[in-house]
Amino acid sequence: MKRCIAAACLLVLMMTTPALAGDISLGAEADTGENQAPNTDIQFVKNQHGAVFYLMLGNNSFDLDSLNSRLSANGYSTLDKNFVMFGVGGHAVMDNWIAGGEIHWMNQQRTSSGAYNLYANGGYFLVNAGYVVRRSDNYMIYPMAGIGLGTFSLNIQSATSPTFEQTLADPKRGTQLTYTSAIFNIALAADGLAPVFHTGNGIHVPFTFGFRAGYLFSTPIGGWQSLEGDASGGPTPSFSGPYLQIIIGLGFMVG
Repeated sequence: MKRCIAAACLLVLMMTTPALAGDISLGAEADTGENQAPNTDIQFVKNQHGAVFYLMLGNNSFDLDSLNSRLSANGYSTLDKNFVMFGVGGHAVMDNWIAGGEIHWMNQQRTSSGAYNLYANGGYFLVNAGYVVRRSDNYMIYPMAGIGLGTFSLNIQSATSPTFEQTLADPKRGTQLTYTSAIFNIALAADGLAPVFHTGNGIHVPFTFGFRAGYLFSTPIGGWQSLEGDASGGPTPSFSGPYLQIIIGLGFMVG
């Protein structure tokens, strides 16, 4: 029995010795870095700087209750509080800090009273700042806050197309009303960055895609303005409400 056990131990030792030698050899090669491929992926680490520029598409929900009540009382159809928004934006990346700006335009809505058509449009811009709370080699997550200015416009035009002579005889066939508000923004952003190419001198060019979920607060600045001047006594439309956005663009990173 003892001879069998000794023989078995000797056989196991003979079988494992080449494997151990191979492991030691691989470990030595790993230490020298001879078999390691160069890492060309973007690495989000501190002391990284750059900028990202993008197009934006989203949906904003505005507080138009008071405006719709006044429109309905004057025979107009009400406006949908949800507007499709188109925008452009960009931000700088400075270590973990984010700073940038955005401009957004509303998709125009149309309503009618029969004799007149009413067109609602407008837009706003924001200056934002944020701080990265989570990052990896292919994404960043950061809350942000901002301040800006928005303008809501109502363009009222005759439903019929007048002739040139009719326009000369009665030029007041329509008017435009504008309402300006200060806007405050809070949001959570998540940006994914996929490498497009690496210049080899520490500069990375990433393809950017991202998501925004936030809320706007607004306060009026003055009141309604027409082409002739102040239009007092009007309702108070508000940019306040939630929004969702997606972004797509390009950028560059150093570090």
